Amino acid sequence: IDSNGSNIMSKIFNSIKKGVLLEDLCHVRQGMRTGIDRVSDSHINKIDSSLVKGDGVFILSVEEIEKLKIDKNDTLVKPLFKNSDINKYFSNTTENQYLLYIDNSIELEDLKRNHLPIYNHLSKYKKTISTIRDKNNENNDDWFRLDRPREKWLFEGEKIVAPQRSRSNKFAYNDISWYASADVYFIKQKSKDVSLKYILALLNSKLYYYWLLNKGKRKGDMLELYQKPLSEIPIVESKEFTKHIETIIDYILII
Repeated sequence: IDSNGSNIMSKIFNSIKKGVLLEDLCHVRQGMRTGIDRVSDSHINKIDSSLVKGDGVFILSVEEIEKLKIDKNDTLVKPLFKNSDINKYFSNTTENQYLLYIDNSIELEDLKRNHLPIYNHLSKYKKTISTIRDKNNENNDDWFRLDRPREKWLFEGEKIVAPQRSRSNKFAYNDISWYASADVYFIKQKSKDVSLKYILALLNSKLYYYWLLNKGKRKGDMLELYQKPLSEIPIVESKEFTKHIETIIDYILII
């Protein structure tokens, strides 16, 4: 951009700065961490040589769910998605893997009594999970739970999702049960008065791409869509255009 173009962009950025920070309108949170997704060479070599590389622990394929006789309709079984499932405006809504979502609300006796196939499966990895927790100076009494489950409401209902790193501003909307790991960030309303679809339109615009490119964080040519840069994005509110933009977004999402 030449000096004239730079001046224009500076004026535009100064105008955007007057907006309300995204963190004041929405919760911006990172996805969950299991502590161990699947068995790796390191787990076999350093902890338990009887394990099989690639076998799922907290993350299971469709085939593994069936083989283990775990009911995919069990309340602890959740559809799991990846950052590659996120596109501009849209996210993939057909899962090909599942997450055993066990948070602090689940006690061990409850797991044994009401979710026995899941308990039997995880019990095989108790030594491995406990060793990992010990190494990280974490409590291993809750070995059967996810390491960082986050709050369940984050993954349910209306939300915007973004990959942790992307070559472009890539934000998607969905309103289904959509769980993902820490390489995905979730944007949820703090108030029903906030329009996520309006925010979605802004975040996917060329204008906000330039904002993220110049005011956000980058690694090479990749945008880093982490907690801080996302939270600090100013949102220019416009009640006059919100309904109009929501209609456009509804049309985009339908087609």
